[in-house]
This record gives sequence, structure tokens and C-alpha cells, in this order.
Amino acid sequence: MKKWISPTLVPPLNIYRAFNSLIFGIIFALIAVLIFIYWNRSLQRKVKEQTSLLVHDIEERKKIETALFNSEAKYRTLFENNSSPFIISEENGSILLVNNAFYHVTGFSEQDVKNITHWSELITYPEDVNKIIDYLKFLPESSHESQGSIDSHMTAKNGEIRDIVLTCARIPGSTQIVISFIDVTERNQTKNIQQLANLIHFIPDAIFAINNDGIVIAWNRAVEVMTGVPASEMIGKGNYEYSIPFYGVRKPILINLTSASIEELHEKQYTHISRQGNFLIAESADAKPKGEKRVLQGFAAPLFDETGMIIGAIEGIHDITELTLAEAALRKSEANYRTIVDTSPAIIFSLSFLEGKKIITSISPVFTSITGWSINEWIGRPIMEMFHPEDSALFQNQFISPDGQKKHSAMNVRIITKSGEYLEGNYINAPIIRDGINISELGIFLDVAELRRAECELRSSEAELKALFSSIIDVVIVLDSEGKYIKIAPTNPENLYKPADQLIGKTLYEIFPEKADYYMSYITQCLQTRQPVQFEYFLPIQDKIAWFSAIVSPLTDNTVILVARDISEIKLSEEAIMLANKKLNLLSKITRHDIINLLAGLSGYISLSLELVTDPTVSD
Repeated sequence: MKKWISPTLVPPLNIYRAFNSLIFGIIFALIAVLIFIYWNRSLQRKVKEQTSLLVHDIEERKKIETALFNSEAKYRTLFENNSSPFIISEENGSILLVNNAFYHVTGFSEQDVKNITHWSELITYPEDVNKIIDYLKFLPESSHESQGSIDSHMTAKNGEIRDIVLTCARIPGSTQIVISFIDVTERNQTKNIQQLANLIHFIPDAIFAINNDGIVIAWNRAVEVMTGVPASEMIGKGNYEYSIPFYGVRKPILINLTSASIEELHEKQYTHISRQGNFLIAESADAKPKGEKRVLQGFAAPLFDETGMIIGAIEGIHDITELTLAEAALRKSEANYRTIVDTSPAIIFSLSFLEGKKIITSISPVFTSITGWSINEWIGRPIMEMFHPEDSALFQNQFISPDGQKKHSAMNVRIITKSGEYLEGNYINAPIIRDGINISELGIFLDVAELRRAECELRSSEAELKALFSSIIDVVIVLDSEGKYIKIAPTNPENLYKPADQLIGKTLYEIFPEKADYYMSYITQCLQTRQPVQFEYFLPIQDKIAWFSAIVSPLTDNTVILVARDISEIKLSEEAIMLANKKLNLLSKITRHDIINLLAGLSGYISLSLELVTDPTVSD
């Protein structure tokens, strides 16, 4: 149980404790204030120090920013105005920035670049992309270290493939890459052109080349010889200058027509046209290199660089004039041969060799009418089967020389007709030799009865011809384009300037040195116009002047026939008539003059009489 104490009985110690606590609180508050004041001043000092540092740092940063801005402006100016194209790309391949040169070289616009998601879209070939990616893997971290350059190909906006040399570098402190490149397309083309010129210079065929602008870039030694125009005068020329040495005018020629249609080439007078891919072959017969008309075969094709881009065209020219003439002569010979075979009264066999046998490969048409066999019944069969058995062995031995070689010979043989009878005739064996080897034969069989009939006709024809010549009084001479006497008909030898044997083989210039040009002018006119030409001439024949009226007519392409008739008597008659006319005119003049004089005198006497008579009666 507690004991309650009266307040009045509390000792004064409680007051002291309360006062002491108050004092302690005041002191504590004063200490706290002092500490706060000290901390505040220290904080102010630190804030002031930090503020000062911050201001200094801001000033430094402003200086750095100013310097950085100035530096960036310089590099941006350098970047934007550099003549080489630049690309700034992230490591992931996205394009951040390109310079003006990039737009100029590639033809892309700013919007085009924004649409490009990766720089590899600019590269033409996938293998080039892989090569560049491998190149970037080993790109040095420092911009001061170089890894060299790499060759590649870029596709411009117009689709043209450009040759480039590419260099890459990292931007320090970033993940960005600077890609720069140089367009070396023209340099490579120039290098390729020089290599082409060196390659074709000593090729025996005439070859030249042009670029896409039509400028001559190659003109080899053979085309110099063909045209007479040196390469130094042709290289670098355009505007179809290269056509002048061949055609005399500026015009598109085969090298310009590689993509032309067949119809267009025909319009340009090209013939024998063929194409093999990009290769065009054609012939032209109106070329005149060095002023001489020639037949030229040309081939033309586009020129490609290693990327497949067309950089120009090339044309090769081969003079085939002699070949064309030979082919024409061969065709004419074949036509003549075919005419002879088809019209010959003799049976003509073509034979080939097979397993030691002579096999018939063709027979002339007269075979059917003579033997009754059709030609197809004997094609492919040995000719020995056609001969009489007694003639076969003789035939085999007759055409073998002692050294075992085939030889040319003739003999009488009998061939079987379809009726079973044998037809006797003369057979001629003509081996065809090539490179010393007997490759085939011709056999000619002439029916003896037909031969005898032909001989009779020939003798009759010769007699008729002699009778005809003996009745002709004209001089008949065959001359060639050079005025050479080829043939002289025995029609009227008395009217020849010299005996025929002294004229044959000689030219007009050798016989008539002073008058040859006169005669040659008519021969040339006749050959050029292919029309007869008439003229007159005179010669001293048997110590007198003989006049001739001549007609020159074309005989072949380079020969003419001259028929001259003696018109000396006509000329003498003309001269006599002219002399008589002159005398008559002179007599007429004299007579007319005398009559006029008499009339004048008579008129004078009449006038005088009229004046003297004054008597009107007498006058009447």
C-alpha cells in the first residue's frame, strides 16, 4: 500500500532538476544552432567551390563545343565538297550520310538513298559483296591504320555498271564506318582499248574498232594497207570518218549496224547476211578502198568489258574479190559443164570408187534415149555390169598403167541396152586427180553410129562454112579489150593490112602506133555499152588508099568482132560528085556574074536612050 505524500512536503531538489534540464536543453539548442551555422557556412563554401568548378567546367565545355563545332564544320565541308564519293554507314550496313560526289557519280537522289536499307544494294555482284564483308571484318580499329583498297563494281541509277576502287575506315569512338570509292571505269576502258589495239595491230585481216560515241579507238596495220590511211590520221576521229576510206562518203557501215534487221542491211546494199549470236557477217560489193572497186566481207560485233557492259564495236574486213570472181567462174564452169552434159550426144558417166569397183553416181540424160534404160536403174551399180563380158576384162586392164596407176585412155566397148542388145561405141576414161590421188572418174561413151553421123555433119558443116566464108567479101576480125588480134576469118585476105599470121597475137598499138587510140575508142565504147558501134577508116592497101566502113559488135565480156567492108569505090564516087558539084558551083557563079554584067549594061543603055529622046512622038 502506497503512502501519499503531500506536495508541500516535496523537497526543493525537484525544482533544481527541472531547472537543470531546462538549462541543458537551452545549451543543447545553442550547440545545435552553432553546428547548423557552421555546417551551413561550410555547405555554402562547398557550394561556392562546386559552383565555381561547375562554371569553369561549363566554360571549358563551351570552348570544347565551339572547337568541336568548328572542327565538324571543317570536316563536313571537306566531306560534302570532296570529289570522291563518301558513304557513312553503321556496322549493320544502314547508310547514315552520303556526300554530293556520291549523288553525282551514281545518279541517285536523296530520297533514293533513304530507300536503300543496306550499302550492299549498291554493289553489282554478290561475290563482290562477300569480298567487301570479309574486307570489313579485318578493318583496323584505328583510323591511322590502313588495310588498302579493294576492286569492286557498283550499279548506278541508270543501270550502268561502274568500276570502282573502294576504301573503308572506322570512325574512332563509334560504330560507324566511312566508305569512299573512286570511279575507274573510263581508266579501265582506256586500258582495255589499248590492250585491244595492241592485240589486233598485227592480225592479217583489216580490223578497226569504235567506242560508244563512234570514235575510232583502234585501226590496225592491215586496214592501213587496205585503205592507205595511217592509224595516226584515223584514231580519235568520229562522225563516220572511218567509212570514207571504204565508200568515199560518211555513212553508217556494218560496225554501226550490229543490231539492224535483215531488211535494213539489204537497204544498205549488204548481201550474204548471217548472224551468229552477237556476230554479224555480211558482204558489200560497192566498196572502193584506194579508188578500186572491191568485194569485201565484213564481220561486226559489240565490244564488251569484263563486266559485260557494251563499250563499243569492232569490225573485221576481208577482201574476197578474187574469191568472188573464182566462185563466179566456177559457177559458170559448172553451168557450162552441165550444159555440155545435158546436150552432149555422148553418154557421160560420173564414177566413184567403192571396194575396188567403179560405181555409177550420175549419167547424162541422153542415156535413156540411147539405151532405153532409165537413169535410176543404173545409179549405184558398177559400170562393169553394163559392158559385154568380153569387154570387162579388157576394160579393166586397158585403164591400168604398168605402175598400177589409173590412166587416161580410150577403147571400143559394147554396152547392153534394155532390150538385151549390145550397142558398140567408143569409151573414154578420164580420171579426176586431186593432190596426186585419183578420187573419181568420168566415163564418156559415144555411139559409133552417132559418131559417124556427127562426122558427116561436121564435114558438111565445114564445107558450108568454107563456102560461106568464100562468098563473104568483108574483113572479119576478133579482137580483145586490149586491141589484140585473136582470130581473123579467111574471107578477104587481100583487104588485110598485113598477112593474118603476122597480125594474130599482136595488138593495134603494135600494128598502128599512131591510129591505135582511134580504133580502141570504138572497141571500148562497144564493150561498155554492149551495143554495136559503126565508124570509118582508111588504110594503105597494095600501094593505094582503101576506105572501109566497120561495125564493131560485142562478142564476149572482153572480146569484139569487127566486120569491115571496102567502100573505096563509094568514096571515089563521092569525091567525084563533090568535085563535079564544086565545078558546077564555080561555073554557076561565073555565068551568073556575066549575065548580071550584061543586064547592067543593057539597063544603062536604055536609061540613056530615054534621056536623049525628047520628041513625044518618037518617045511613044
